[in-house]
Amino acid sequence: MTVPQFFDPAPGGGGSNLGRAYYYSHAVRVGNLIQTAGQGGYSDPDGTTFPEALEDEIAQCFQNIEAVLNAAGSSWRDVIGIRAFHGGPEGFTAEADEIVGTLLRKWVPDHRPTWTGIGVQLAGRMRIEIEVVAVVPDEA
Repeated sequence: MTVPQFFDPAPGGGGSNLGRAYYYSHAVRVGNLIQTAGQGGYSDPDGTTFPEALEDEIAQCFQNIEAVLNAAGSSWRDVIGIRAFHGGPEGFTAEADEIVGTLLRKWVPDHRPTWTGIGVQLAGRMRIEIEVVAVVPDEA
């Protein structure tokens, strides 16, 4: 039986204190499968500081996901699916979709992961939260 392993990003990164504050793990790995918790575009450990520009917030979100994946022994190259939760006053926008698509091409250039976008009400100033599923390839 494979035992789940739980991970948090390195201290000091975007949202790194949130798991301890709210009692959750940022990622779980079971064998080669990794599921992350939703990551926002916050740039501080407490998850309270967001970039003004939507593009910068989404880019920071991708960086925060990379930090969580790295902690679990993975990276964006292993991502097979994403769920993007869109909120804020603008809600689900074509601009946000375009930014996510552009960043996916940058971070996952070798394949197209599945992608579901969902309009929701997010906490505070958050305009997007993304969770991913990754599969780490077997060692050759």
